[in-house]
Amino acid sequence: MSEMSQGKPTVLIADNKRIDAACLKLLLERDGFQVEIVEYEDDVLEKIKNQSYYAILLANQSFNNLNGIEVTKKIRDYFHKVHTHMPIIGLASSAIQAEMRGFLAAGADACLAKPVYKNELYDVLKQTLKKVRV
Repeated sequence: MSEMSQGKPTVLIADNKRIDAACLKLLLERDGFQVEIVEYEDDVLEKIKNQSYYAILLANQSFNNLNGIEVTKKIRDYFHKVHTHMPIIGLASSAIQAEMRGFLAAGADACLAKPVYKNELYDVLKQTLKKVRV
């Protein structure tokens, strides 16, 4: 049984800025989402291989070796091989259009600029999950 049929999906936040990740987690948990946080790109890739369902909020800060756009490409490559789709929302470090376009070109379903506001986050998450699950 998928998590969508049980209620709110689990959201994986991949952000090595702990305060940003904690703020996003608080916003999402207040609305009933399940949330997990990882700080490193290897953890993101390991989590998606071992879990049956996630929506991902992926920050663009550099992780150990890759940035969020490069991790998005790796996630898309993995899910292309297993013939499924993972909703990814990029979190750009600012409203710089090139960074946001980079996420979308890498395969993100949507992109938000930091700071992320509650209503904007919910709207994009809801639209993304609806678009991907239809």
